[in-house]
Amino acid sequence: MKIEEIFANQKAYKSAVKYLDIPARKQYIKKFIVNILKHKADLEWALKQDIQMHPVVAGFVELYGILNDLKFLDEQLGLNLKQDHINDLHVDRKVHTIKEPKGNCLIITPWYDPVHLPLLLIGVAVATGNTVMLNLSQYVPYSNNIIKQVIDETFPQEWVVAFEGNRKIVEKLLTLDFDLVHFTGTRHKGLTIQQKVATYAIPVALELRGRTAVFVDKHENYGIIARKIIAAKFFKAGQTSFAPDIVFVSAGEREALARALKLALAQMQKDSQMYQQDFMKIANHKRFDKLFSMYHDALQKGAVEICSGTVDRRHLYIDPIILTGMHKDMSLMQEEIFGPLLPVMGYEDVKEAFEALSETPHLVNLCIFSGRQGFIDNIIGATTSRTVFINETPVYGMPHMKNVDGSDKPSCSASKIKKEIMLFTTQRDVLTSSGKYNTAADNRSDTQQHIVDRLSKLFGA
Repeated sequence: MKIEEIFANQKAYKSAVKYLDIPARKQYIKKFIVNILKHKADLEWALKQDIQMHPVVAGFVELYGILNDLKFLDEQLGLNLKQDHINDLHVDRKVHTIKEPKGNCLIITPWYDPVHLPLLLIGVAVATGNTVMLNLSQYVPYSNNIIKQVIDETFPQEWVVAFEGNRKIVEKLLTLDFDLVHFTGTRHKGLTIQQKVATYAIPVALELRGRTAVFVDKHENYGIIARKIIAAKFFKAGQTSFAPDIVFVSAGEREALARALKLALAQMQKDSQMYQQDFMKIANHKRFDKLFSMYHDALQKGAVEICSGTVDRRHLYIDPIILTGMHKDMSLMQEEIFGPLLPVMGYEDVKEAFEALSETPHLVNLCIFSGRQGFIDNIIGATTSRTVFINETPVYGMPHMKNVDGSDKPSCSASKIKKEIMLFTTQRDVLTSSGKYNTAADNRSDTQQHIVDRLSKLFGA
């Protein structure tokens, strides 16, 4: 069936999905979970073939993560879609908002998150009452094949369908009048897609990849800080959206922090198999060559290796590398790294760090390690990022990590799911009036007094 015919069927089916009640949608989410579990071994194998992911990591992080997220979505769906009531000053009015599905959605996902992300977005889009056409990256064919099987076994094609999209398919999809285009990937590709659909005035949700920067204040406990940075940076060989791309510290403290990072890495490799060679493969040769090019460029321009090791293109392996002596014209300082290279830059004045960041791609995560509120406020005020972590890194949001109370519901995943629900829904304001008062009567003294009383209550007067 042609893409246009599938889209026409989905447009016709849009109303049926919209008016499907929450219990019925939850039944489909449960069926989705069952089918993912059915293909668990297939997905682990596919991730190994596509991006060299060790089956233990695939099962423990990727699949456990998506199953946990979908379970949370199922349990909390009614709460996340409930009506929100808004205070109104008028004596005769009540206002509430309802969340309605966007409608026909196009989701475009990247190669570097080939299982968890598309399955999560499908789950959220379906749970909120949308139809979906999913475009999967052509660079992960084995994962795509299993994901399409899971989708076909769970949903009718007029509700959800997946394509393995080359450039021609993507261009064809972008000519259709979707109600929402959801894109995850690089800034360049995202802006290109935004320009293509602007002609049709289609809303676009861009989840753009970017950098993670870490600021470390002086006189802090570098041992604890180093362990947190190393855990976040070298998990999955740095091929995650939360891996730090650059660490900033005052020049006088740079060597002390670098030594602490080296010790923390050695201890992490000793204590956890997740940071050993079999679990640290680079996704593909193209990515390996890019990383080696950035590494070589830094050494040519004066960077100093604090620790390094094997660099093996045949087996797609690079030992964790920590570098100092960085300056802003190195490619490592200008691009998202997405690999096991960690640059540490010392500064005489923190403004040097701000200047270096201003010339780099979009900052997604900002981590600040400090006990001084003034230092924290200064960093936050001088930078822009999607998320800020104080004395922590985004690694605690990995799907397999437990909350401090021991529960399995991850706080970061919960936050992401709520954000995605907002993207896949439209908030509709509903104002209700009893009709007791007309416009002229609105000036009555009792109405005016009611407004004064409400204002006093709101502002504590």
